[in-house]
Amino acid sequence: MFRVKSENKSYILKQAHSLLRSSGRPLNQQRADIEAFMLNYYNKTLPKYVPKLHYYDKELKLMIMDDLRDYKNLRMEYIKGNFYPHLSKALGEFSVKSLLKSSYFYMDLKKFRRLQGLFINDEMCDITEDLVLTEPYNDYRGRNVITKGLEDFVRENIYEDRKLNLRVGLLKEKFVTQKQALLHGDLHSGSIFVRGDLVKVIDPEFAVFGPMGYDLGNVLGHMFFGLIYNEKVKEDHNITKRIEGQIEDFIGEVFRNLKIYFYNNPVEDEMFNNPSYIKRKIKSIMADMYSYCGTEIIRRTIGDSQVLELTSIEDANLRIKMDRQILQFGKYLINSPESINSTNIIQIYHIWQNPSNSI
Repeated sequence: MFRVKSENKSYILKQAHSLLRSSGRPLNQQRADIEAFMLNYYNKTLPKYVPKLHYYDKELKLMIMDDLRDYKNLRMEYIKGNFYPHLSKALGEFSVKSLLKSSYFYMDLKKFRRLQGLFINDEMCDITEDLVLTEPYNDYRGRNVITKGLEDFVRENIYEDRKLNLRVGLLKEKFVTQKQALLHGDLHSGSIFVRGDLVKVIDPEFAVFGPMGYDLGNVLGHMFFGLIYNEKVKEDHNITKRIEGQIEDFIGEVFRNLKIYFYNNPVEDEMFNNPSYIKRKIKSIMADMYSYCGTEIIRRTIGDSQVLELTSIEDANLRIKMDRQILQFGKYLINSPESINSTNIIQIYHIWQNPSNSI
């Protein structure tokens, strides 16, 4: 990553390395082709939510895009206790519209299949399927990072929970087989930048066709990390209540945008253009959002790619307490997504923050 600037202009140059920055292991540079494709797609469909892609050199795997130096990273803003009231509306609109515009609902099926055939992202899919939807429940590679003192808890309540593993197995099957729409694939608070009421999304290199609820669940999961950090670490009641409201608002915005888009834009295929079918599909997408929120929460707590909201905690007892509560809440989201909605999710969250409750 390089910043090139003059007195009046500033650009970011991003080049895909042949080695993964975090671990040093080899990684296919084709991910840059995917990222450039996605930025072009977003530039055409929802340009206000992404940096403009000015140039892409496929041979060099080099992108030139707008510099977001005046924006701030959402994860760090949550950690600092800074609040952006327009976030729920913006993320609800971006998430839903970017997904539906690329879905089989609003594309000719022949074009949809051809795009799927061109859009292969094998290595990045392998990472998601392994690190998100396998290893947190079956540490067959020994890469999970479990807080000292929670080893038995994780073994008994995650690894050996047959119901949970069945549910996650079905979610992995859905991720592999349900090619509903073109996902960002890694839509977390570290990939979201904010400035006032403006929001920008970056780094869609994990993009793949998959279930729409996956992206939505990722956004929701990282809102909860912002919430629990401010509640348990900073003990800031004011920002905690505001993030709780933001979570409820985001869910409401997702539901509202799904309804508005479906009912204002008749779907392409007549067999899908059916009010009963659409109602059922919206319900299914919302349930998937809660389920994948649960998988994101669990994998960021015990997987090998954890969030700063947890890793920055120095108090060992507090970390153990938070991990247990987060894992309990994540399990409930996966096991009982049909019981959740925007009006009860915070109540359910608080139930699992009560030490007297167990999984």
